[in-house]
Amino acid sequence: MHTRYWYVILGLLACASETADLDSPRVEGRTPAVSNGAPLYALRLWTAPTLDSMSRAGVRVDSLDVAPDEIRMRSGERLPLTRLRVIALDSLGQTIPGAPIVLEVGSGALALTHQDVVARSPGLTTLRVRSLLGNESGKAEEREISIRIDM
Repeated sequence: MHTRYWYVILGLLACASETADLDSPRVEGRTPAVSNGAPLYALRLWTAPTLDSMSRAGVRVDSLDVAPDEIRMRSGERLPLTRLRVIALDSLGQTIPGAPIVLEVGSGALALTHQDVVARSPGLTTLRVRSLLGNESGKAEEREISIRIDM
């Protein structure tokens, strides 16, 4: 009878660990598919064949419009990724809907989940936003957001 309880407890712990926040120094995303839409983020969202076919179709990200430029947080605070505005633009300045991007943290002071930026320890750090598609010259566009984390 007791072994059955242990299996139940172990099963619950396994389920809890699968649904817990998985944090990472990197989260993939896509810009909103429509002008008033929401971005989508996941730990792993894009595959090489998908990116290759987008590149072959001539999709080029020539600039990124990212806001805000600076963020102030407190240690332990979470900032929803939906509060970041990331818009990919082509060479004519037109919005590219659903453009593949990646968010990367600059140090261990920050962590990312598919929903939040998590402030871990005080200091000044950066959150990098980078396009996964190159511009006309093949270079990936990127912008940085400065983040100050207070106690």
